[in-house]
Amino acid sequence: MQSKIPSPPPRVDPDDIRRGLSVQEARRRLVLHGLNVIPKGRKRSLTAMFLEEFEDLLVRVLVLSAFVSFLFAARSDDIWEFMEPFVILLILVLNAMVSCWQRISADEAINALGELSPNQVTCIRDGEKHRIDSTDVVPGDILEVAVGDRVPADLRVLKVHTPTLKTDQSALTGESDDVTKTVETNSSTTRNERFSTSMLFAGTFVTQGRATVIVDSTGVHTEFGTIASLIEQTSSESKTPLQNAMNTLGAGLAKCIAGVCILVFVVQLARAALFGGTDIAILPVLLQSLKISLALAVAAIPEGLPAVVTTCLALGARRMAKHRAIARSLPSVETVGRCSVICTDKTGTLTSNMMEVVEIRTFAENCAARMYSFETTAAGSCAVVSDGERVIRPCQTDSALHTLAVSCAICSESTIGAVQPDGSRKTFGDRTEIALMHAAENLRRDEPVAPWESYIRRRTLSFSENRKRMSILTHSTDQQGHFLLVKGGAEVILECSSRIRHCDGNETPINAKSRASILGQYRDMANGGNSLRIIGFAYRRLSEEDASNIENMDSADFEHIEKDLVFCGFAGMVDPVRPEVPAAIESCISAGIRVIVVTGDSKETAESVCRAIRLLKPHGMKDRCGVTVSWTADEFRRLPSQEQLACLKTAVVFSRADPEFKFFLVEMLQREHGAIVAMTGDGVNDAPALMKANIGIAMGSGTDVAKSASDIVLADDNFGTIVTAIREGRSMFTNTKQFVHYLISSNFGEVLCVLLASVLGLPEILEPVQLLWVNLVTDGLPAIALGFNPTDAGVLRDPPRRPAAGIIDYWAVVRFLVVGTYIGIATFWSFLGWFFENGFTLSEVVNPGRCALSEWKHTVVQNPIAARTRAFTVLVFLEIFNSFSAISEKQSLTHVPPHRNMWLIGANAVSLALHFAVLSVPCLRKVLRTASPGAPEGMDTLWSSLVNATDWSVVLKLCTPVILIEEGLKIIARRKL
Repeated sequence: MQSKIPSPPPRVDPDDIRRGLSVQEARRRLVLHGLNVIPKGRKRSLTAMFLEEFEDLLVRVLVLSAFVSFLFAARSDDIWEFMEPFVILLILVLNAMVSCWQRISADEAINALGELSPNQVTCIRDGEKHRIDSTDVVPGDILEVAVGDRVPADLRVLKVHTPTLKTDQSALTGESDDVTKTVETNSSTTRNERFSTSMLFAGTFVTQGRATVIVDSTGVHTEFGTIASLIEQTSSESKTPLQNAMNTLGAGLAKCIAGVCILVFVVQLARAALFGGTDIAILPVLLQSLKISLALAVAAIPEGLPAVVTTCLALGARRMAKHRAIARSLPSVETVGRCSVICTDKTGTLTSNMMEVVEIRTFAENCAARMYSFETTAAGSCAVVSDGERVIRPCQTDSALHTLAVSCAICSESTIGAVQPDGSRKTFGDRTEIALMHAAENLRRDEPVAPWESYIRRRTLSFSENRKRMSILTHSTDQQGHFLLVKGGAEVILECSSRIRHCDGNETPINAKSRASILGQYRDMANGGNSLRIIGFAYRRLSEEDASNIENMDSADFEHIEKDLVFCGFAGMVDPVRPEVPAAIESCISAGIRVIVVTGDSKETAESVCRAIRLLKPHGMKDRCGVTVSWTADEFRRLPSQEQLACLKTAVVFSRADPEFKFFLVEMLQREHGAIVAMTGDGVNDAPALMKANIGIAMGSGTDVAKSASDIVLADDNFGTIVTAIREGRSMFTNTKQFVHYLISSNFGEVLCVLLASVLGLPEILEPVQLLWVNLVTDGLPAIALGFNPTDAGVLRDPPRRPAAGIIDYWAVVRFLVVGTYIGIATFWSFLGWFFENGFTLSEVVNPGRCALSEWKHTVVQNPIAARTRAFTVLVFLEIFNSFSAISEKQSLTHVPPHRNMWLIGANAVSLALHFAVLSVPCLRKVLRTASPGAPEGMDTLWSSLVNATDWSVVLKLCTPVILIEEGLKIIARRKL
């Protein structure tokens, strides 16, 4: 994206400024340029979002399975044959609906946080002032802006009506300091021509002054719109790591299923050719082979897996939302857990984006500094601290501090509103002045009457860049006199002062020694670890005549009256680091996550913040090996590409970063380092990088553009919430692995069972609808409950997972092969054992056509409902027993007992109850084929036989070993892995 360089300033006739555009011309330009809005990104329709859920390969395999099953059902006269494809499609539809619901609800929650959009502006048209909607502003319009206004478009300053015009453009550039704006001159630029000091930019705020401006550009042609265009160009369609892992799993399952189905199909045809005789009918054999292959496919496919994954992600999103982290898409819940690098903005993310006075220094008789700071009490109020002890009513014990507090309170053009019902207070004006006003209130907190209540304003001598200070002419009813209260740049104020007011109220001349001592204190504050911004304070007592002269004085003469001042002291302020950030940074580092600060602010300010959050060592820009870790964007760009790669490995902070550099940095980390990058930010300038990052994390109080470009929104603006989101993401992935392993091992057992029966020529051990029931209900409910597994205490001590790390690794394959083999053999044996217990021989079961069977045996072999129901029951209990072993990947059930996940106990209880319902409720028995009207009396169901000890003994003997096998595998995992 090319930087938008302002065009040369147009020559505007003074009469045109007074008249503005005509209404007719404004209408013509509105048609030509369009409304002054940033078009929102193309919103996907509900239908498009719904269809996206069917793009996963595993889901497509399930759709194909349902289609084939439907074809078989269409050939049957039994309407219940349609149950299988219907249930598969129903599950897939519900899964898609859950995912769409999460997206919609997340967008609604984010929209509720508010949008960044101006309302009405003052516009001059046909020589009259009008209040019009900001959307109707057109290029060439003459507007008036003042303190508190949100800039509606890119505007060029024509005339400043106050000594100073300042704007807060941190949302656009990332700089925390307000920027002074002037009428166009040849030097009216900041560090580059893109952000000219004669321009006000859309989406920023006027914090001081009043001006007449002309609209330079609107809508997509503004700086705001240029960044929005970059967002539109950034593809957000790349798959997340979880989606890639699920597609890999789906591809692997599809290949295995296809291979096994082909094998079974060939085996069935071969058996028919060998044992079927010469009069074999080809079509029935083909159909039977296809039916067995379909049963095998149903057994192999974990039909409930997409729904379980979606449900688990939705549960993770809900848990994150409880911690004020709103996930805008379900896959982002897991992706944030893989994060290996966090590129974080500074202003509004690491810091509060509100200036705060943290230190005040006044001077005793010998010019020894008396330092005051502020701390928050247990009750939440602010206390004044000096020499490590709290000071009550400090303004009464320090005369210089008294005068300084008065200056902080009334030497200002900003205002603080009344306390709102929620305890907040609206502020209007310059952030520096607001911080000083808050400091004044904290200094007088214990006093019944504020020290400045007796001061009456007579005139404001506004701040100007030439003077670097501002003054207030006041009259004090208490002290019966007139005073000029002055504040400004510390060195400037000291230069204008000839005397100093000490803590005891005495005033002494400032000589070379005392001046050097005071300057030493100033440098100590400015160059300390916090890199404070220092404001100096002074005053001058005036006669009635001088006060009257000042009231009528031209602003050009202000500088002459602000001389021979009495110096009071310094106030140091900073955009404070959010209190939760240092601990959150430490947690990230312990979790193996690298944190890089990327800001548009100055290098000195950025390094100061990095020291405050302990990313940089005190007074250092290099690591232990002497490698530079702090760069400006321009410095880094000038490096050769190989040096860039080397420096990127150790870099901690990048300053003076524009949107293009943030975008470039994220892309470089992804491409060259293979990193999973999370980008945090709150401003318009952060949006392109938020979109490019694997995980874009926006602040809830940030711009609407940033929020719409993000994957996760922190509603509480708490950087520490990122750590919570990472913990939830990692926990969710661990739980996902557990229920995937559980489902795959179960399905492998089902496949083995069906495969053994097919190869040996046994009757179908399990009907496809029974397999579907086990996969969706018996396995599905416990699998969802496994999403509630307790979070491992050491989840944030492990390094981030590799981007290519899948859900199934080598040990997982070994695990579900071993467990699945036992499940398959146990189910197979329970089926075959029923025949042996009831007087059948193996040949009578395998080749009934070549044996002389009684009518009863012939009927049972043709439809072995009782044996099939026993196998069905054994399989259900095996799955239930196996689910308890999935509570922890490595920890024994003795260390992580089942009651640690009560949801799992409840899910298994429901699964068990449903299974007994299937065995006893007639309509369910018909659907699940655990009963057949043609079977002999007493042999149609296992329900009656389950009440005796013999059959329960068979079930328990076959099912208990699965827990012992899992415990043995966990012992190996703890010792070897």
